[in-house]
Amino acid sequence: MCSSLRALTFAARRLRILASRVFDSTSCIFLVNQAITVSRVTGLIIDVRPIAALEDVFEDGKIDVIDLLNENITLIPGLIDTHVHCEPLPMFLDTRSRLITLHLPPVFLHPYSETSWEDQVTKESTAERVIRATIHARTTLMAGYTTVRDLGTEGAEDSDMALRKCVSGPNPMIPGPRLFTASRAIVSTGSYGPKSRIHPGVEGVDGKHGAEVADGEAECIRAVRRQIGAGADWIKVNYPIRSRSAQVNPRMAARDLPLFSPRELTAMIETAHAQGVKVAAHASRSETCRLLVDLGVDCIEHGLFMDREALLAIKHSPQRVIWTPTLATFAEDGPYSQFMGFSKKSFQEALRIGGIRFGCGGDTGTFAHGLNASELVTMIDYGADWRDVLKWATIGGWECVRGIQWEGEAGRRRLEAFAKAAAQGYVDTSVTAEAEIEPFEEIGEWPLGDNDVPLGAIKPGFAADIVGIKGDLMMDGKDAFLKALGGMSDPFHPPLVIKAGRVCKLNGKELV
Repeated sequence: MCSSLRALTFAARRLRILASRVFDSTSCIFLVNQAITVSRVTGLIIDVRPIAALEDVFEDGKIDVIDLLNENITLIPGLIDTHVHCEPLPMFLDTRSRLITLHLPPVFLHPYSETSWEDQVTKESTAERVIRATIHARTTLMAGYTTVRDLGTEGAEDSDMALRKCVSGPNPMIPGPRLFTASRAIVSTGSYGPKSRIHPGVEGVDGKHGAEVADGEAECIRAVRRQIGAGADWIKVNYPIRSRSAQVNPRMAARDLPLFSPRELTAMIETAHAQGVKVAAHASRSETCRLLVDLGVDCIEHGLFMDREALLAIKHSPQRVIWTPTLATFAEDGPYSQFMGFSKKSFQEALRIGGIRFGCGGDTGTFAHGLNASELVTMIDYGADWRDVLKWATIGGWECVRGIQWEGEAGRRRLEAFAKAAAQGYVDTSVTAEAEIEPFEEIGEWPLGDNDVPLGAIKPGFAADIVGIKGDLMMDGKDAFLKALGGMSDPFHPPLVIKAGRVCKLNGKELV
């Protein structure tokens, strides 16, 4: 690949990418022969226009240029994984009663084939687990995923927030995606682990807990407030049971039961929403999913056994619930393929209904990091249009992970303000200083946080998270897309990865 018309200096305040094909994630169409101009200072896209409309591509040497015009590459927004984890999950299923429980580990765990979940939580130091997490973060970014949502640290306390800090900002300490965190999942007494073999009725082992225990409305409210005060972007409510009865009665231990009362759930959801934070819920049964939707939850994770009634409830929910079906973990070549029939049936029913909003997160961690795109491949294999899938994995991913401040009329005005700011030069500080442009009230003052900017589209005012994918997606469509993504045994290796205007990978070579 000829990466530039001249040597990159990495000192210029602006970067310009010349591309023959650019995917517009909001309309699912392709733009041809485009010049994308990026501010390295703010990490936002300044301008997107036809190359022919530029008077001077190089601006007298004041801008770095990456030229992809003669390369077989299509530019897409950075991919967004809405459900990440890092190792196999223990499961128990009674196929006659359709009862299932999963233990959902975050980026801070590694495969159970190396060390069991209990030993990781109770015997590995938090420092060791954080070091492992930094490796996973880098792998994820280099696979084209510039944003992920982690749904609980599983005994690593609030370490996800420290990791988020280390991968954030214009000069991050380590390479990694934008990280939306959920701190610790909230569970009821007795429903989670680890559990002592000597004292099975005691929560945790030696002070280590896989989640945060809360019972009653007051404790549930307190847990939500504590997590948000610590910096959580999301609140996660868990429904699985980790019971010692699994040793002798696995069917009973595997039951997906409503472990919180409606009043407890309402207390958590209303408290989180009042502080601008959304709520995700792990659930499988249709009855549980309908209850959660009715109470105002924002995201359903898994939903393995949802029927048409539950799917219609999601579609017509006033809060516009998003469903992350995590298909890849149950797919034919996934680690839990024996459950493929259930997940495939629910997903295809959702496609037939139409109008349901999806998050693209395959429960990454039940399979290795770097294979995140397996969820996209599985969705297409099950009948979804590949352009819709790419939209769900980009702008749709941001609509899933973003905060409440981006919703409704206030969110629309804020998004418009970013576009207006880009047009007036506000997203490029070198221009701002000269023009003395006043900050827009809807945006706020620089610097903005990594998670407080628009994501998932290659448009002015959006974050400069850009990935180059091999192939001509405009001409060859689905075939080119699937070939580039690979599958469960063939990782996605994009030749170009840019996060927040910083070139992290060029010509397939990691630069950070």
